[in-house]
Amino acid sequence: MIRIILIFLAILVPATSSAQSAEEARPLRARGMIIARQQPVISSEIAARITSLPVREGDYFKKGALLVAFDNQLLKAQRDRTEAELEAARLKLANSRQLEQLESIGALEVALAETEVKRRTAEMAITDISLQRCTISAPFNGRVVSLYVNEHESMAPQQKLLEIVSTDQLEVEIMIPSDWLSWVHNNTPFTLNLDALSIQTTAYVTAVGATVDPVSKTVRVRGRLNKHFNNLLPGMTATVLFQNP
Repeated sequence: MIRIILIFLAILVPATSSAQSAEEARPLRARGMIIARQQPVISSEIAARITSLPVREGDYFKKGALLVAFDNQLLKAQRDRTEAELEAARLKLANSRQLEQLESIGALEVALAETEVKRRTAEMAITDISLQRCTISAPFNGRVVSLYVNEHESMAPQQKLLEIVSTDQLEVEIMIPSDWLSWVHNNTPFTLNLDALSIQTTAYVTAVGATVDPVSKTVRVRGRLNKHFNNLLPGMTATVLFQNP
């Protein structure tokens, strides 16, 4: 009887150990979502009429491409006027310095002429900045998410124009149990199954959240894909697989 029990235990223990090993080797699952590092809403910085709006919702664009152009005729005229006033102020300053050498005027008049040149120079700089704001160029490679205006409309300062999203710096955001923090850290690798594309790829952790949600006992983690996919879009969901440590 004792021999039978020992034989039974000898068979049972390896089987149990094998089952535990299989359980430990099974990857841990979490859910993730593709996010963009940059998704700004572009607003108007000047009051002007839109003369060109070459992009539409969903369009791709390259860094530096024109997104919006405003009518700049008034600003150009103002700059020409300011430039002429600056030239006149410089001539007056040169004349004042000559008269000062001849002791025909005092230092105060020269100082006032110098101040006028500085004021006109500042006005030129302001006009040049306004002219630069008449065109809005893409700050990165991306796509147009939303358009809030149409061509030929007159804009007010701070009015929303369009929302854009970067396509070069997509990340995955994951919510993991807080007890995983003992082994999840920067550069921890994981596998990503992209639901909408039926694609599996590898990625790695780039940042671990600074706080834990006290209700769900989860923490936010960001990761970066090892490969770029042209059809990957922010908002897509994925199954994340971490290797059980």
